[in-house]
Amino acid sequence: MLPLVNEYSLFLVGLVVIALVLLLTGKRFGLRWGLTGMVIVVVALAAFQFITSTNVNTVSSREELDRALATGKPVLLELYSDY
Repeated sequence: MLPLVNEYSLFLVGLVVIALVLLLTGKRFGLRWGLTGMVIVVVALAAFQFITSTNVNTVSSREELDRALATGKPVLLELYSDY
């Protein structure tokens, strides 16, 4: 159960925050402001996800690996095998 929560933690926290904003703002200021607050939170969470995500670069050939190593930048190499 814990890995499932860890993998989807941003989604789950986002749902809780959206629900809280909708309920609290909706009760205090009305449904229109609750929905407006919900839209603002969704946009903020999407922007957070977009800004903090990384690009995954896959290397599928030896030549691409050689070019990546020759750039002089740090390279994270992850090898995967079914065996």
